[in-house]
Amino acid sequence: LAGPNLVEQHVTGQERQDGGAALVGRIKLHPRVAPATTTKWGVWPQRESEPASRHSGQPAPAAPVHFLDWRTENLSLPRDRLVDAGGFSEAAAIQGAEDAELAGRLHDGGLPGFTAPTALAYAWRASTLTRERARQYTRGYALHELELMRDHPGLARTQLPSYGPLRRALLGPSSRIVSCMCRLFAGSHETLRRMTRMLLRQARLQGYLDARRGRSPRPPGERSGQQAAPHPPLEL
Repeated sequence: LAGPNLVEQHVTGQERQDGGAALVGRIKLHPRVAPATTTKWGVWPQRESEPASRHSGQPAPAAPVHFLDWRTENLSLPRDRLVDAGGFSEAAAIQGAEDAELAGRLHDGGLPGFTAPTALAYAWRASTLTRERARQYTRGYALHELELMRDHPGLARTQLPSYGPLRRALLGPSSRIVSCMCRLFAGSHETLRRMTRMLLRQARLQGYLDARRGRSPRPPGERSGQQAAPHPPLEL
């Protein structure tokens, strides 16, 4: 859902950049959604800095954003750059990271990315943990394919948890333990938020590792034989 003056904030931000940048707005959980509701990855409540300075009352300055962190859910960019880049790719190898692949091409063409701190959008549609784990696994798998396409080893490093060899080897058992903890702490919103984010990061890493090892993709839901449930109704 669009926050107050969303389009105006993007237009103002583009004018400050002379219309030559990708501007990435903020995404937060809608205040009317129950805190423990699972939504798309990246929009759980986070301890992020306020968009305005407490002392000056002025908006925080725009900061550079790596193209892998461009959020297409709340993004503005010059139309001619998007048209010249050819839009999203339909290559099967990058399904799950089409936004990152497009952002990479735009970045290669000289388009910088900056934050738009006052451009706020809200997540409100509920999802399921099984669905989001599968989506993050697919994302991780595609990130490795993107590294190969761009001939850039280590490109996805900032998108993955920094686990050592032992922790990576124990990723499967660890994910099962965290999954059980998510059910155990369902009544604690803060603990559940932390456990959920950990589980989703692990799913992304597992997808990346499977792709790097040449394994066929097997999202978490398929591993356990589970089927992703339909979107549950919104919790208010």
